Amino acid sequence: MAKKYKKITKKELKRDRMLEYGTKVALYIRRQRIKVSIIGGGILIIIGGGVYFQRTVQVKQKQAEFEFREAMAIYGTGNVTEAMTRFQDISTLYRKTTAGINAIYWLGNIYYFQGNYKEAQKYYEDYLKKGKDKVLLESALLGIGDTYLQENDYFSAAQKYDEFVTQYAKSWLAPKALFQTMRCYQLLNQLDKANSTIQKLTQNYPTSQYTQKANLLTVR
Repeated sequence: MAKKYKKITKKELKRDRMLEYGTKVALYIRRQRIKVSIIGGGILIIIGGGVYFQRTVQVKQKQAEFEFREAMAIYGTGNVTEAMTRFQDISTLYRKTTAGINAIYWLGNIYYFQGNYKEAQKYYEDYLKKGKDKVLLESALLGIGDTYLQENDYFSAAQKYDEFVTQYAKSWLAPKALFQTMRCYQLLNQLDKANSTIQKLTQNYPTSQYTQKANLLTVR
């Protein structure tokens, strides 16, 4: 017999993404500091070759990184409006730089937390086409699923979450994606699929908080 599930609100699901987002901000900033020093070493080697064009690229990359760090700091203070303007400028002025491309992801996040899910989805999808940062790529794909979920398009959300698990089965976010998949099937009243998803979650990620959460939500 198919299991029944207790209800979980969209507010709770959105709060989960906020917690995930906060963790990613901290991790991303630490990783970027390391990358800047590595890129800096690479730049010195390029300049040593005497290529003027690449010297110009160096200046642009550094300026983009500087402005990007400023935008992140402003966002960290809670000044979302100013941060959004900065990210938009960076994504336009430095669109081919790493900072310019990564600004696209952060714009997606801003729109998501403002409740503008169509715009968030557009920016997440754009980042998936252009981005290279694995952590941000994972979060962008999961974010698309979350936008569909918030719009009550549970079928499309489940498809995106399933796509995430297929591509990033070893990601620390994979248990969350499976949990969200289970919730989508529950909301679609496809309880057999919800049951098979929770079985997969329990089997593959037995110690995950999302496995525990799924079991707590199940009415036995």
